[in-house]
Amino acid sequence: MKKLLLIMILLLPTVVHAETKSVSCDASARPKYLPVGSAPVIQTWGQGITGNTSTAPDCVGLNLHNFTLLVALTGSFSSKDSGDTLLIRFGSISSLKGIHYWSVTDNRWDTLITDAAAINGADTDNRRNDFSLEDMKSGKDLYFFENDNRASNKVIYRMHVLKTARDSLEINTANISKIRLFLLPIFDSGDLQSIFILERITPDTWGYYSLSAIREKGVASVGDHQKSYINRATAMYRHFIGVPTDQEPPTAP
Repeated sequence: MKKLLLIMILLLPTVVHAETKSVSCDASARPKYLPVGSAPVIQTWGQGITGNTSTAPDCVGLNLHNFTLLVALTGSFSSKDSGDTLLIRFGSISSLKGIHYWSVTDNRWDTLITDAAAINGADTDNRRNDFSLEDMKSGKDLYFFENDNRASNKVIYRMHVLKTARDSLEINTANISKIRLFLLPIFDSGDLQSIFILERITPDTWGYYSLSAIREKGVASVGDHQKSYINRATAMYRHFIGVPTDQEPPTAP
């Protein structure tokens, strides 16, 4: 039973960021974008993490030292779309339902998000249509929920668009509700945070950068969850750029 409990605490920092809206990450700390079609570059930082000797990015407004694990993903994709078009794509919360990821625990492709919807305020029962361009450019906090395949409750996230332009976007999100396994809270508000940065590289190519920050404590800190967070970040990236989320091979088998 104890082993099963530890297996089920692996949760995706799908959308991350909470304590501040003034967040900006140093571009010089990010890897260079590889050609379209290349596997995304993954970087991790945290206690017990090996294989990355680079310095964690400096994100103004986010104290990364408060988190136990950081996962950064850098990729590129073909698109002539404007920033507005990509912003609408990012606001399509309902499309997250049913995306797949490689489950290290089960050694198979599995459904990552079983349900997702935009909501009015922080009320999971008050579903609404996906966020429009006007919503995304309003400067207001936007709320949505996800049913993660490992969590026992609907998790509410706050999303805020920090920057919107024709050739660049910056978005952050954070869980504002606790995340529970059965009746046991395993993550508090703000423990799962992420930054998403999109920038045009060429007229028909965009760069994608995500940084997920996870604050593990208590039962959630038991075990090595690095691969699970990498695979979940990869699933979100694949979903956004429009390729099958269960496309072989998995990033972290």
